[in-house]
Amino acid sequence: MCLVGCNSGNQSDEVMKVLDVTTAIANKHDVVDYDIFKTIKYIPLETSKEHMVKSDPKMFMTGKYVVSNAFRQIYLFDRFTGEFIREIGGYGRGPEEYRSTGRGVPFDANNEVIYAHRDDNYLVYGINEETVSKMKYPRYYSGIAMLNDSTYASYRPNITGDEKQRVVIVRNGEIIHTFPNYQSYVKKSNSFHIDMGEGMFHNYNKKLYFKEILNDTLFEVQPDTLKPRYVFKLGDLGAKYEDKEWLVAGEKKNGEYVRPLDDFYDTRHFCESSRYLLFESKYQREWYWGCYDKDEKKIIVQPAIVDVKLEDGLIVPFKMCNGYINSNNQLVTYINGYELQLWFEQHEGIKLRDDLKKLKGIGENDNPVVIIAQLQE
Repeated sequence: MCLVGCNSGNQSDEVMKVLDVTTAIANKHDVVDYDIFKTIKYIPLETSKEHMVKSDPKMFMTGKYVVSNAFRQIYLFDRFTGEFIREIGGYGRGPEEYRSTGRGVPFDANNEVIYAHRDDNYLVYGINEETVSKMKYPRYYSGIAMLNDSTYASYRPNITGDEKQRVVIVRNGEIIHTFPNYQSYVKKSNSFHIDMGEGMFHNYNKKLYFKEILNDTLFEVQPDTLKPRYVFKLGDLGAKYEDKEWLVAGEKKNGEYVRPLDDFYDTRHFCESSRYLLFESKYQREWYWGCYDKDEKKIIVQPAIVDVKLEDGLIVPFKMCNGYINSNNQLVTYINGYELQLWFEQHEGIKLRDDLKKLKGIGENDNPVVIIAQLQE
């Protein structure tokens, strides 16, 4: 595992840090030692044709449940057995149905509810009980990140090139504060290309953080300002905001949606613990994940799927995908069936843990296997 230095000196979390991603990705490695993780556990989600998890979900976890939040689909599974429990809400126009599942931070761990979007409202679904309420939401904004029970932040995509708003604070459906957008690009076509995930939020230590694609800075959302917290040093690997229209315009090739932005390095999908800042990135059409160790002030970057060498010397698979860290310092992510099958083929003959032996029966089209990694303190 390669460790690359960031800025030096004993600095508190309140001081902006520069993370040298350029050097880290040049020295990426396929094996991660156990010093990041204490334990890794696997929960195969029950598979049946009635409740197949759609692609690219984000997994959340409570003390009882795994919540799968995917495109127009929210499923609830047992946190220990993976048994399917029920669907939450549903896509449609019915009284308690949504039009799109939530982006940003749609899961509220404190109140154990999940948000889904419908017209000018967010529907608020209870996890433990089948309750539904509504929360007013201004149109033409993307994502939700709660600050308290009545106030949240949202992102304004810059689809015109000269959008003046970046982040807004909303209370009871009304915008009460606006953070301006100082970046622009020249729009040359009449078409619109929208990446609904380009404005990213995450919570840590009762604070809210924000980053957008084509911007190298991760901000803390404060009452009256966006305070820079981390700057990702990308050098020539990063793309320029003024090229945004060209970068996000994509087309289907060989059944896959591709765009020029995928050839550049851009950090996204953040989650955080007291010791680590974790993130994902796509570079040259391949997915990677990174880990900044706040104690050691070091950063590593590796492919999305890696071998983890545990303390007992055994190798286990790990994939970082839409990671989420709960209050118990557990990182929740997942690996798909076909990826797990490929891992077994590539590691034929190695000694396997008993729980991994059981996963050899997972089919390539089965529901994902949830990964719960206990992080080091």
